[in-house]
Amino acid sequence: MSSSNSRRVASSSTNTEPKVFTTHNSEPILPDTIHNLIFDYLTHHCYKETALSFMREAGVDYDKTSLLSIDLRKEILGHIKPSVASLKQAMSLIFQHFPSLLPSHPYLYFHFHCQIFIEYVRVEKLLDAIEYAQANVAPLTQSNSSFKDEFEDVAALVAYYQPTQSPMGHLMDLQKLNKLEDDLNQIMATYKNLDDSHSENSTEKTGLGVHGLPALDRMMRQLTRVSEELHNLDKSKKFPKWNLSQEIENLEYEKK
Repeated sequence: MSSSNSRRVASSSTNTEPKVFTTHNSEPILPDTIHNLIFDYLTHHCYKETALSFMREAGVDYDKTSLLSIDLRKEILGHIKPSVASLKQAMSLIFQHFPSLLPSHPYLYFHFHCQIFIEYVRVEKLLDAIEYAQANVAPLTQSNSSFKDEFEDVAALVAYYQPTQSPMGHLMDLQKLNKLEDDLNQIMATYKNLDDSHSENSTEKTGLGVHGLPALDRMMRQLTRVSEELHNLDKSKKFPKWNLSQEIENLEYEKK
């Protein structure tokens, strides 16, 4: 937390009493708020048992609806791996439990199909890759010109004897799977509960992470962005850039 926007003030001179966090205008930040921020982060990333243990230890009530989809999300995300069969199983589970998710997010739907195409290429099943693209990717490219342009690069993988060593080899990087997994989890996490995925109001959201990202992530992004803007506007350069890594190092140093 930036020292220019907030500060921690000891509630008393004794070391046995907890510290109170305050905002820049001295308004107290309730401990429950901090606990819920951490709980939201843990549940978003499917750390269910850790989240429950944390809240039990803290003695704080929590939104139980945020736990409803964790096990299912974790199961689906477990299938996001470099395997045609695993990715198809993930897609099957998504349509079974979140039927409106992929059709209502064409960008994710397109990249899901592209990843399956890439996995066919990875195991050198080029004819299967082409047939899959014709049946599943082509319809999406017809409705979105940007998809068509992007898939031209992906489709070019079949032209190389060693696609991983080709100019398009970066498309086969496993980091692409991590991105797909993160994007999918963000969208699944916005559903209030599994029933919402079957309703017209399937975009209803709840909890702190209403925008798909945990509130803690969004706070860090906003804090970093605001710090950069203030640093750039400060001609005297007295306002330092806020750096999360440096803040963590400082906290570790203070503990010593």
